[in-house]
Amino acid sequence: MIARTIVSLEDPTGNNAAQGKVALVEHAWLYLLMLNLFGYAVFGKGWAYLGYPPVFIGELLLLCGLMVVFLSGRWSLFFQSWLLGPIYLLAIWGGLRTLPYLSEYGVFAVRDATIWGYSVFAVLVFVYVCTKPERLRILISGYGWLTSVFLCVMPFIWIPSQYLDGSLPKNLFTGLFLNAKAGDVGVHLAGIMSFWAVGLASPPTLRMIFAFCVSFAWVATTNRGGLLSFLVVVAFCCLFRPLNVAVWRFAFIGLTTMLILLAVDFQVEVPGRDRKIAASQVVENIASVASKTKMDDLNGTKQWRLNWWRDILDYTVFGKHFWDGKGFGVNLADDDGYQVTKDGSLRSPHNGHLTMLARAGVPGFLLWLTIHFGWLATISLAFMKSARRGEKAWANLFLFLICYWGAFFANATFDVFLEGPMGGIWFWSLYGIGMASVRIYRYRPEILVNNKDSIPAVAQVA
Repeated sequence: MIARTIVSLEDPTGNNAAQGKVALVEHAWLYLLMLNLFGYAVFGKGWAYLGYPPVFIGELLLLCGLMVVFLSGRWSLFFQSWLLGPIYLLAIWGGLRTLPYLSEYGVFAVRDATIWGYSVFAVLVFVYVCTKPERLRILISGYGWLTSVFLCVMPFIWIPSQYLDGSLPKNLFTGLFLNAKAGDVGVHLAGIMSFWAVGLASPPTLRMIFAFCVSFAWVATTNRGGLLSFLVVVAFCCLFRPLNVAVWRFAFIGLTTMLILLAVDFQVEVPGRDRKIAASQVVENIASVASKTKMDDLNGTKQWRLNWWRDILDYTVFGKHFWDGKGFGVNLADDDGYQVTKDGSLRSPHNGHLTMLARAGVPGFLLWLTIHFGWLATISLAFMKSARRGEKAWANLFLFLICYWGAFFANATFDVFLEGPMGGIWFWSLYGIGMASVRIYRYRPEILVNNKDSIPAVAQVA
């Protein structure tokens, strides 16, 4: 399906097979990037561990991208977006806060630094897509394919991992395919819904909505960050696309199902888990974000995080680590007194933004905010400009990028997300696509159909 879509984008006549093969070679890294992002979204940590330590599939993707981009010879593109400046400054500051700790902490310092280090993917994707702007359409079509496969496959990933985890043998198959994380899945469900809601794809069928709801039930009952990410995107979609049929289909089906399940007190116990799959659990998760609930485990984890976050503010914004932070390498959970795992594996305070504050100090945190909200402002301005001009294809794309960014940003506020490749490579690739989209819109707007009277079917959902 995706191969036919890509050939049709490169060669609208569909008759020039040779040209299609040439395009396949030219865009090889793009396909590798999409395959890798698909693997992270569906298989999570299992996909990230493909490779041989310390070189995994993400590092291989990075090395190939560096080679392809540098061989392209488009050196000027490395300075063609103002958003690249803060990224370079953050890399310099992050390096200064990492190098002093390499001798003491070794690979742990490098691993902690990936929260800013993965930003190299933003630069690579920006330069690579801008080199041949038609790659933007390939990315959009590829994401349309991802939505269908993701929804069909995900229930077969999370159901065994939740109900059969203790009885399944520990082997390569289970290690690779049963590692999806609820919060990460919630972010991608939010992206899929916004892809439908903004009009980049045809409205979903009832079959796809049902598959969506099955996965969402798991996310909503087990992870507050994933649930919040989804609600943020729903708010964006309702605000900017209030008449879209996809939004109201989800609202009607979701609310009706919730009311029925609450009325019959439907509950499913998950072996070995503190929380169960139930409509009442969804209500408790939503309520726990802003207030106390009847469930002690939700209140306990919330208070634990708030105490830790308050301590980080005390020793950075109001304390001795204002300028330098604690650096990349030190285990924050141990050093701050909030370690809760026997093996000391917890290293970050379940908030990527405060992780940057704790490790890079206030200067690094300000660069972090400039990078993210500068991107949001740039994409928002492009969205408003294209909407004002009636360029619906571009307006839809920019709104989708804003919604997806919002889901990533929200989940990173409640989970260790951007610190790993599953969230970090995805997020920074999205960031680079956004920068490239703004530049292509400015200089090559014809790449997307520019029809003021209709919305192009850029991607189709099965």
